[in-house]
Amino acid sequence: MAGSLPRAPAALRPLPRLRGVHDARPVHRELDGGDGRRPARWRAGDAGEPGALQQLPAAGDGEPLADPRRAHRGGTRRAGLRRGGDRDALRGGRGRRAAAGHVHGPAAARRQGRAPARRLQEHQAGARAAAGDLLLTSSDGDGAPDGGLLEGVRVVEYGRLFAAPYAGKLLADLGAEVIKVEDPEGDPARAVPPYAGDIEDRERSLAFMHFNTNKLGVSLDIESEQGRELLFELLADADVLIEDLPPADAERLGLDYASLEQRFPQLIVAAITPFGSTGPQRDYRAQDLNIYMYGGDGFTNPGALAYDTHPDREPVKLPYASGEAISGTSAALAIAAALFVQPLVGGQFLDLSKQEAHVSVMHRFQMRSYLTGGIYETRPTNKHAYGDCVPCKDGYIVVYAAQNHHWKMLVELMGEPEWALDPEFETQAGRAARGDEIQRGMEQWAKDLPGEEIYRAAQRLGAPIGRFLNLDEVSTSEHERARGFFVDGYHPIAGPAEYPIQLFRATEDSPSFRRAAPLLGEHNREVICGRLGRSARQLDVLRQSGVV
Repeated sequence: MAGSLPRAPAALRPLPRLRGVHDARPVHRELDGGDGRRPARWRAGDAGEPGALQQLPAAGDGEPLADPRRAHRGGTRRAGLRRGGDRDALRGGRGRRAAAGHVHGPAAARRQGRAPARRLQEHQAGARAAAGDLLLTSSDGDGAPDGGLLEGVRVVEYGRLFAAPYAGKLLADLGAEVIKVEDPEGDPARAVPPYAGDIEDRERSLAFMHFNTNKLGVSLDIESEQGRELLFELLADADVLIEDLPPADAERLGLDYASLEQRFPQLIVAAITPFGSTGPQRDYRAQDLNIYMYGGDGFTNPGALAYDTHPDREPVKLPYASGEAISGTSAALAIAAALFVQPLVGGQFLDLSKQEAHVSVMHRFQMRSYLTGGIYETRPTNKHAYGDCVPCKDGYIVVYAAQNHHWKMLVELMGEPEWALDPEFETQAGRAARGDEIQRGMEQWAKDLPGEEIYRAAQRLGAPIGRFLNLDEVSTSEHERARGFFVDGYHPIAGPAEYPIQLFRATEDSPSFRRAAPLLGEHNREVICGRLGRSARQLDVLRQSGVV
């Protein structure tokens, strides 16, 4: 494992992450936005002075947390967070107020045992002025718990295959506690090959093992009333629900946001579906291949050298579940943003369309070009004028030398061949007009040279040239080994293995491997008995009846 990065000066460090944001006794403010679109000012609290804040009474041992909405109904000016008209519209037009920190149901009593979080000390004047005193930090005081950047955040994931599970995995890698809920027969990803040791077994799917590291696992039949009630009890103590149910199924099961918001106003609900939760196609079904093609990329691939050599080939997609990973990453980003403002606004609904996530990430440039400039990208045009893919002695290199100074570096790297010294090539327009000629010249130069030799020489000059690496070359890369990108892990069935888990390195807490993907129902006893209070006998009855 690579050494830790140097710690940033205190004045330049970001605000500590929010841990256990519902653990503290909340401070509530009332926004007066006039038209509901923008807060005009902070309304004064009970103290009667402009901008004064009023702390709600701390709950005593065994007492439920104070509900600021009761104060409103009783006629007192103890203010809860008032949402503007736009927010009410997004949340179904009911005008309900989410009370940050208020917990409903059995979780209320359990949360009393958690140590209340402290307010931030003076940190960054500008950030504090914008966020006020509502940002909360962990009780350790340094904002850097051993468990990760998201330690204290609790996530319930009901997701199948790859998109929703990948969102949960990213949060789990960052320290959030993620409880993966599967049907008793298991996530369909457990049946996706290849299998560890080439032994077909639902506990050996390499895909499942990758997309579900660092999670707890329980099995519940949410089609049954008992199974749903257990799920709701988990949600009572959760910050986030990630689900990928078809919208009609979510509504039928009471897992749509309109239903969940009434019971769990603090809950962030991320729904990841093929086409979103609204619109005429909201109930359409689709897999990764469908989404890729429906997102527009299939129409433009293969391009470049692949099109030149096989112009009649059918549309192709990125390998494996790349589109699912894009959707999961987009969802994790949205959830992280929602967690940041959760102490201010409570829960909210994150409606993620896989198709839109794919278009936004993979096809954004082509879509923007079409909408703003009428440029219609096709497979023949899906390439740069030259250099996209250049065959070399042992594979391929990619050359991107569009800027003039990069072109000069490339000419120097090639040994200043006579054809490359043509004055017309001194401008981008001149090179673009004769791109095919430049491509042929580069291919002639590179065909007898090893790709690594070209790459190293190009880097010494600063020329933007890269290699097409295979999986073996990536996994044995000296650079990635030095950065600690691959970490050792152990799975109780598949045994020891390396995992690509460090998506980034942070001065405080980098993503880490803490546990392997759960076996089916591995943590049923720990969660259902230990947390939800069922006895061992009750768990056996649930198992015999097929609920778990």
